[in-house]
Amino acid sequence: MIVGVKGRLEATGGGHLDLSVGGVVFRVLAPASVVESAGPVGQEMQLHTHLMVQNEQPFLYGFATSADLSLFQMLITVSGIGPRTALALISSLPGQALVNAIASGDEASLSSASGVGKRSAARIVVELQSKLGQISQQPVSVVASNGPAAISALTALGYTAREASQAVASIEQSQDMPMEELLRIALQRLA
Repeated sequence: MIVGVKGRLEATGGGHLDLSVGGVVFRVLAPASVVESAGPVGQEMQLHTHLMVQNEQPFLYGFATSADLSLFQMLITVSGIGPRTALALISSLPGQALVNAIASGDEASLSSASGVGKRSAARIVVELQSKLGQISQQPVSVVASNGPAAISALTALGYTAREASQAVASIEQSQDMPMEELLRIALQRLA
């Protein structure tokens, strides 16, 4: 099994990177955040990877952190969630924002990802909520009961679900944080 690759970036494309490793070029499927932050062609980079064989074809999935790799591996264990859907989830709600959405049962944020409907979002919450300690390298932040409402308010103001989720997830919250305060801080971070 290939658990990581370190090599020179040859090219990037829609959802993938081509890495040259010892004379062999690997196509690595990756979340949007990894592809966007890859840097210029010719730069050295290292990815944590997961190898899957589907229909007798190998596919290599790459992630910037081992926590994202673990999250991907847990997502694909959920009934009806394949690697493409798991990548879409990690792309739309990166890292801790996705963990927070699962922890709080925020099915609306989960279903904002391409290919994830209400039933799939509910299944993800049910199957993964108890496993969150294995996903996150950092403690799961407390998500106030108004966190999902704050995300909805920010998207109504024109921010993407990804931007809104990241802003809310980055705020140290307590259960009694007023909605106005949460929105004020989130707007400051988005500005």
